[in-house]
Amino acid sequence: MIEKGKLLFLNAVFKLTTTAPINQAITYTPKAKCDCVTSIHYNLEFTINNLQPKLRSQKMKSCESCNSRVEIGKHHKKLPFIRRITGIIIIYLPIITLPFVLVSACITYCHLILVGAKNVKTLFDFLPARESHRYNLKTQITMRPSILKTKLFWILNCTWYCPVSVALFEWHTYMVKIVENWWCPFAHEKKESYEKSKIDKSYWHIHPAYKEKLHEDDLNNPIWNDQEE
Repeated sequence: MIEKGKLLFLNAVFKLTTTAPINQAITYTPKAKCDCVTSIHYNLEFTINNLQPKLRSQKMKSCESCNSRVEIGKHHKKLPFIRRITGIIIIYLPIITLPFVLVSACITYCHLILVGAKNVKTLFDFLPARESHRYNLKTQITMRPSILKTKLFWILNCTWYCPVSVALFEWHTYMVKIVENWWCPFAHEKKESYEKSKIDKSYWHIHPAYKEKLHEDDLNNPIWNDQEE
């Protein structure tokens, strides 16, 4: 009975990781105990050998899609000096766009509030706490070349410009995803990334006549239907 329970467990594992029929993975024949143990060993080895390529393939896909690392450090010093200086200068041009992004974000926030949204995060929820920064104007580390040796330069860039820019764009993205979840509860390949912008019900869900038209998967998606959590 114990051996048969082990085989049933292995069958369940095989079923979760392959599309092949279960009876191709592990079979149970009520013979002598010695034969049963031998059968377990043989079928376990067969299952592992068949699963390894599939699991390896899944792992490779996961690495390619989720764990890709941008290569910049190994190339920077090899580039021409004029190219690097140009790159440093143009990174400050987006400052011109920040007021427009802020206006757009505020309009989006107002839209959500006007249509009845509650508990919407604000920009301050995305800004790091001031005390969480490692350095202040007194302790900030610097570099030797020209302006890079001033503490104020690094404070303005690393305590203000970068974190505030990231927070602003993340806040805007968070709200735009809420807007899409509200008006467009229709699946596509990127919708799983909308998890942090989930809502209780979409516009379609609160109207019975429209709710009936939804695809079953869209109807029951927990990102915009809290009854499915």
